[in-house]
Amino acid sequence: MALKTITVSRKFADCPQCGNQAAQHSTGFRKLKDFGDDGVAIVEVEYSKHKCKKCRLHFSVQFPGAAPGSHYTKRVKDTALDLLRQPGIGLKMASEILMKQHFMRIPITTLHEWKYSDYPLAAGGKKDKEE
Repeated sequence: MALKTITVSRKFADCPQCGNQAAQHSTGFRKLKDFGDDGVAIVEVEYSKHKCKKCRLHFSVQFPGAAPGSHYTKRVKDTALDLLRQPGIGLKMASEILMKQHFMRIPITTLHEWKYSDYPLAAGGKKDKEE
């Protein structure tokens, strides 16, 4: 399993709430799974944490290659979604193909979440009741 380190740490970053320049107060790390040459690669991302002195918001610089809170890179997600768009390939089969071809184990529940994340009901929306 290969390990790759990426740094998205900055001394200053614009506050997403008020736009003020906020100084870095610490750094954090997160690990993501990506495709490697010989199977799964672990990408360790170092990011900076900031606190805005104007509005007091705490925020982190985000890694553009993955959604916040994700355990996988966007490349892995896009590959899985491409599989799921093919006719006749369901969640279980897509999970098995990703395991056989890329040695990447992605739970069916994660694939389901990715597949339906563009729909309002998957994001916690409520369906209108028909009367």
